[in-house]
Amino acid sequence: MACFPALGEVFELTLDGNAPENDPIEMVHRSGEVGFEKWQHKGRQINGVQTRRFKLVAVGCCDHFNLVVAMLKEHGKIPEGQWREALIEKFQDADGNGTVGIADDSWRDQFVDFFFPCIRANCGPICIPFFDWTEGGFNNYWRWLVEVDE
Repeated sequence: MACFPALGEVFELTLDGNAPENDPIEMVHRSGEVGFEKWQHKGRQINGVQTRRFKLVAVGCCDHFNLVVAMLKEHGKIPEGQWREALIEKFQDADGNGTVGIADDSWRDQFVDFFFPCIRANCGPICIPFFDWTEGGFNNYWRWLVEVDE
């Protein structure tokens, strides 16, 4: 398998939104989140097989998730979080260059906190899917997936 592409490099991903493993709550379960059965998904969901174009971008340090979202809009569209699964399938090897996030905060845990899907790509040889809380800050080691029209 391959490592993630360089920042700004456009690439394609294909996702079957109807596949059970790409269901938003199944993503939480497969990420090992405690209490996954009490989580909810409140966002847009991919249906059927779709292919789209993306790139990874960096926006620097941000104190809050809302700032990340605002800064990403100048780079492209924030995709549905289910695209994390296609990203992991295509780029399974961790590259040691930090975390990749998808700024779709459509997931709620049992306490109704907001979460978004991520990939830890700097710990060991493989990528590790997880969900992160929107209330934290984000350092220079974050990369973000955006959809492009190019």
